[in-house]
Amino acid sequence: MTDPETGTVHEIVLSARTRERYAAAAAAQRERTRDALRRTGAHHLVLRTDRDWIADIARFALRQRRAAGRSVSTAGARP
Repeated sequence: MTDPETGTVHEIVLSARTRERYAAAAAAQRERTRDALRRTGAHHLVLRTDRDWIADIARFALRQRRAAGRSVSTAGARP
């Protein structure tokens, strides 16, 4: 980790057990978030930093438009 104020780098060594517990807690948190959003009827998009997230957002928006029955080939047209 890098201290944002000083720039000092600190190496943090985690045990395999700590990494496993963190991964499990993170997965549970993502599941709770997904479930809460589904209960409200909100659409949910998970973005990843190892992918082209702009393209992911564009695909998501196009899928939502198609699901709503709106044309996606209305370039320049106003709804």
